[in-house]
Amino acid sequence: MDADHNGYKTPVLQPGEPRERPTEPLDGEPATLSPEARKLIEDTVRRHCKIRGWTLLQVNARTKHIHVVVVIGEVEPELAVAQFKAWCTRALRDAGFMGRDQTVWTEGGSKRYLWTGESIDRAIKYVRDGQ
Repeated sequence: MDADHNGYKTPVLQPGEPRERPTEPLDGEPATLSPEARKLIEDTVRRHCKIRGWTLLQVNARTKHIHVVVVIGEVEPELAVAQFKAWCTRALRDAGFMGRDQTVWTEGGSKRYLWTGESIDRAIKYVRDGQ
């Protein structure tokens, strides 16, 4: 997903196409999420969706990142990503999985609009089974 491949009926990036990668070094070592931390993240995402009235279709926390398929209505996707990161970071720190000064996430995050039932089904399947 990039700025040229995120609109309704626009082509998606094909496998192997070059993608821009960050050129600046990381602030620290990348965080690795334990199975317990991953469960906490998934539970936190579920709770936040319930609070916001969003429909969570699928969540999958991996060792280095998280995937969420969620219906957020008119909310900007950037706001949803920022809120998921903030809530999950707080939960991870409160539970002792991450230090107070430890960077947990990179900036930004991929956001994809899903315009059809088929695209929603594919996203759910990928998040659930494609990792």
